[in-house]
Amino acid sequence: MTSSATNVLQFFALPIVLSQTYPRVGIHAGDNRISWSSGCCDGDQIVIDFRDENGDGNQGSGLLRLENATDGSTATHEITPFWGLWKSFGPFCAPAGSHTLAFTSDSNHVETTVRITDSFGLVKAQGGMGDLPLDFNTTAPSKFCLPADLGGLGLPEELKFERARKLLAAHHQFTPRTVLERQGIHVPRDQGYSVVDIA
Repeated sequence: MTSSATNVLQFFALPIVLSQTYPRVGIHAGDNRISWSSGCCDGDQIVIDFRDENGDGNQGSGLLRLENATDGSTATHEITPFWGLWKSFGPFCAPAGSHTLAFTSDSNHVETTVRITDSFGLVKAQGGMGDLPLDFNTTAPSKFCLPADLGGLGLPEELKFERARKLLAAHHQFTPRTVLERQGIHVPRDQGYSVVDIA
């Protein structure tokens, strides 16, 4: 075989070799693809995203406690160690109420950050491993609550209003509150909506 033929074969073989080893740090793994489902009309679906800047994951573990403000029940979910650059857990249906994420990091705690978002894309809580446990609130409904989930009767007026508030808050969540107030837009502080409070 001539050297030019060998070079051509190497050129075409390279993408095949790369495709077998990709991803190298856990990005695009099937476990990180979020699949939202309909329902969760009495609260909101949340996703927990961990990011490890060194790409070697975090071998710590934790618990997600979801407390139902209506009936007083609590659901607990284990958050397992993970490998790679990032890992998503969820979505979890978090009933309307206050919830807590606790996580005990491995020895490289400064590498890892976490963010909790709801189905509307609202950031409910975020921080580093030193900021844990994180407390956050959810309200009904989920973005994926459909009339069929409520017996085909449609969304009650209070849920329609809350959905509209969440959509508006998600649109403005990274705009400083002072800018919004100058524009005449009032975002309530009591709902846990994440609007930047800096000038």
